[in-house]
Amino acid sequence: VLDVLDTLDAAGLTVADFLRALSWGNPACVTNTRIKNTRTSFLGSPYLLQLLRTWWKPPRSPRSHKSRPKGARQTLKIFALEAIQEVVQDELGAIDPLLRSSSDRLTKDDLT
Repeated sequence: VLDVLDTLDAAGLTVADFLRALSWGNPACVTNTRIKNTRTSFLGSPYLLQLLRTWWKPPRSPRSHKSRPKGARQTLKIFALEAIQEVVQDELGAIDPLLRSSSDRLTKDDLT
């Protein structure tokens, strides 16, 4: 890990800069086959879910009396809310035609 951090530092990048570039950061990163394959592999890896869970609730030593590190909890809350809103809007949009009556007058048949 330290070697990778040293390489990023030598390239003038932070971890955030690197992850942003890997994640469709610019046109070259979108079209480069090696970057695409690496990104696809990472996004399909079970480690991604593990990372998100760790960023949500970072581990701490069982002997520690300090509060748990904050990790990315606040950022993940914002993301989760945005994602849930999008999913709910999509789902409501999909069932919208089923919830509309066939005319202005609502009949028993429309409700059953």
